[in-house]
Amino acid sequence: MKLLTYAFLSYISAILLSNSASANPVQEESILCKNKKLLTMLAFSTSEYNIAICKESLGGFHYIHQNRKNKTQIFLPVIKKNDPYSGVNPWLLKASKGGFTYQVANFNPLGKNGSVSISIFKNGRKIYHRITKNFIRSDE
Repeated sequence: MKLLTYAFLSYISAILLSNSASANPVQEESILCKNKKLLTMLAFSTSEYNIAICKESLGGFHYIHQNRKNKTQIFLPVIKKNDPYSGVNPWLLKASKGGFTYQVANFNPLGKNGSVSISIFKNGRKIYHRITKNFIRSDE
């Protein structure tokens, strides 16, 4: 009887451990950040672009977007961001250059069922917008 009880408890423990492990976000890195020797904070892809928000070890954030067809990249410092730990939803980051503004939003940034979007503005007018639930995120 003891052996059967032990086997049953071991089986239940294994199920509980596997369920709790899958609830945590997977720690991955974006090659876009890694190539610049930066930490990946957020990364995702659309059919046109690979996008990453990267962080320097001293705290500065950067926006990288790579065209999936011709592999050209844009690498810019993030000029505006809010703090996801203050309860603000979404976590919003912006980078700008030459009349273009690149805006990344992470909806439900502290939860496990979030989404991210990319919006590109030209002279204040939205010219591109995509949203996805498939992304990687650091829990920093």
